[in-house]
Amino acid sequence: PPLNFGLVAPGIYRSGMPGRNSVAYLRRLGLRTLVRLVDGPAYPPAVEEWIAAAGVAVIDCRVGTNREPLVAMDGGALAEALAAAQRPERQPVLVHCLRGQRETGVLVGCMRQQQRWSLVATFDEYRRFAGSAASLLDLQTIELF
Repeated sequence: PPLNFGLVAPGIYRSGMPGRNSVAYLRRLGLRTLVRLVDGPAYPPAVEEWIAAAGVAVIDCRVGTNREPLVAMDGGALAEALAAAQRPERQPVLVHCLRGQRETGVLVGCMRQQQRWSLVATFDEYRRFAGSAASLLDLQTIELF
């Protein structure tokens, strides 16, 4: 599986950028959609070939990154990505950023808020995937979404 892969909800997965070594794994999931949250390198050729052959839709939702002092994620793009991931006709869906840590963690955290998870459980899940990249601004974004 790709870096930081995990099941978020039935039909919704999270991870870092899919690489050539993860194509066979992703193929077995029967994905219909990839929701890409960040600018970054293009997909490797093997991933591009799988996307084309399987007819997987790619939705680009450049949410940006929270950074001190005054740079915040794009709330509109975050809401768009969240809606795209939750549409049954798009599932199974994989939501990813470059490493599956911060941007993906914020999106999943916002989904957990909609699912009425406690903030403690939501923040714990975010920190498990974000590791040392965890950001207080990301936690604030989740809480205020």
